[in-house]
Amino acid sequence: MINKRIFGLVLIGLTLFACEDQSKKQIGELHKQVMDLHDVVMAEYGSLEKMGFQLKDSLAALNEAGTADETTLSTFHAAIQQNEKGIEGMNNWMRGFDQKYEEKGPEKAVTYLKEQLVEMEKVKKDFDEATQAAKAILE
Repeated sequence: MINKRIFGLVLIGLTLFACEDQSKKQIGELHKQVMDLHDVVMAEYGSLEKMGFQLKDSLAALNEAGTADETTLSTFHAAIQQNEKGIEGMNNWMRGFDQKYEEKGPEKAVTYLKEQLVEMEKVKKDFDEATQAAKAILE
């Protein structure tokens, strides 16, 4: 009878250990995906910021010369807004990222990282759209 109880407790312990190990693995994989995407966006950050300055300088020159039509001005304004949205999105994500997410427990950590992955995918999409819009004008 005691052996059955001990066996049952050992079995429960092993099951819990296996689940915890699986959660840690999933957390590690999600963290890597989020940080890899973060690193890709950060590698583009300086370039996007530079294009934003170039767009603003070009728009100022067009306004000063008075040679741009409404369509051109509208295109510049839209590209500048996309640029600012991309930069602001990344800045907000970095400020809001909770480095202590693991302290919330494995289940909440997995949920948090999944949400952060979705957020970073949106930031990356915004960066890509802003880069395309700026390049279409500047190149």
